[in-house]
Amino acid sequence: TSTTNLKESVERGQILLENYIGKYIDFPKILIAFINGPAVGISVSTLGLFDGVYSSSNATFSLPFTRTAQSAEGCSSFTFPLIMGSLNAKDVLLFDRKLTADEAQQRGLITK
Repeated sequence: TSTTNLKESVERGQILLENYIGKYIDFPKILIAFINGPAVGISVSTLGLFDGVYSSSNATFSLPFTRTAQSAEGCSSFTFPLIMGSLNAKDVLLFDRKLTADEAQQRGLITK
């Protein structure tokens, strides 16, 4: 039935995402990210798992979870409050706040 197919598809997606994020968490070497332009979704939510994050001055960082009716991903609900504090994390995760490179650096999301 279509309900069974949907459930199986969701379960496969969950396993895929868990495996994907697990690779970041278990990676044995230093992880460095470089952002040059707009970063949206999981490319932003996983930044808390990196050892260093660098961006160009024109980079932006956006997590449209609320707008797309999704829950936070990539461990961002855990890492963002640790990195930028609870209120700043809520601003980004719950209210679709797009950050400029300067704002991301001020909040501790990027190194430079």
